[in-house]
Amino acid sequence: MALSFHRGHWCPYCRINTNALAQAQCDVEPLGSQIVAITPDLQHFTTAKADAAAKPFPIVTDIDNGYALTLNLQYGAGTETIVRHAMPGTNMQRDNGAKRQDDFSDRETAVAIGIGCKKGCSSDAIVALVERAIATASCAGAPAALFTHEAKRNEAGLASAAKALGLPLVFLDGQVLRQASLRAATNSPRVMAMFGLPSIAEAAALAGAGPSSVLLVARMSDGGASCAIAGKKEP
Repeated sequence: MALSFHRGHWCPYCRINTNALAQAQCDVEPLGSQIVAITPDLQHFTTAKADAAAKPFPIVTDIDNGYALTLNLQYGAGTETIVRHAMPGTNMQRDNGAKRQDDFSDRETAVAIGIGCKKGCSSDAIVALVERAIATASCAGAPAALFTHEAKRNEAGLASAAKALGLPLVFLDGQVLRQASLRAATNSPRVMAMFGLPSIAEAAALAGAGPSSVLLVARMSDGGASCAIAGKKEP
């Protein structure tokens, strides 16, 4: 599989790249390969773009560049650059969501909140635990996102909690979490047996905050939910 990260539908170069990828997909598909394009556009615009172009590969949404940030692929282009190259009618707040930052180079260090939960865990339990962890880390108001294992996609409580907290929710691949788990502080035999991770919450937080991150709050558990917070190491 080949992943292609795009700035958004506002970028004319990304549209040219999308057309080139369509031809490439036709060439590699007989070999059993697949191209996937990733953009921070809201799903409405991503779907419209894919339908209009009839592309032979998926174009998926990465809200607030959460996944790109975990791979250290995000950099600040600067508002001036965006305005100069954007296509007419571009509106970042409309197209990428109200919380989207136009220039990540001006953004404070991101705080990654890792979440683990038992099946059927309630939204209220997750929200209460996250708020408690944020208070413990003294990071209220800092730019943040929720990160968890891709196996938790069907947990309605997680999605509801993210909405209640007003934070993006990013699902991470198990391999990404395993790499980050080498820096985890907690070891749960039950979670290790089920997911091959010492702690979903700590691994997700560390993966979300990047390879140079450290735990600001180690795993906290309550009400069937677990939470950890990671951020960049202070200089």
